[in-house]
Amino acid sequence: MEDNWRGIPRNKIDWFPTINYASCNNECNVCLDFCPNGVYIRDGDSRIIVKNPYNCMVGCNGCEDICPAKAISFPSLDFLTEVKKKWDVK
Repeated sequence: MEDNWRGIPRNKIDWFPTINYASCNNECNVCLDFCPNGVYIRDGDSRIIVKNPYNCMVGCNGCEDICPAKAISFPSLDFLTEVKKKWDVK
């Protein structure tokens, strides 16, 4: 897991997945199996949740691409452009 991204502290970058629970069936486990950084877990009700959002690698949205229910979303990539501008990173 990264402590910073391009010199910006990771905990200052709100790049992580959001789950649309109206779409997620909580049965496929694709996101759990895909993410090597432990972003997702099952909670006590067996619902998949984003437990460790800042473990998500900045710029990665692979779980969004492979979610069969299309229940996972991320900020747009333009968000990262704005982060770089804010922190004056080239």
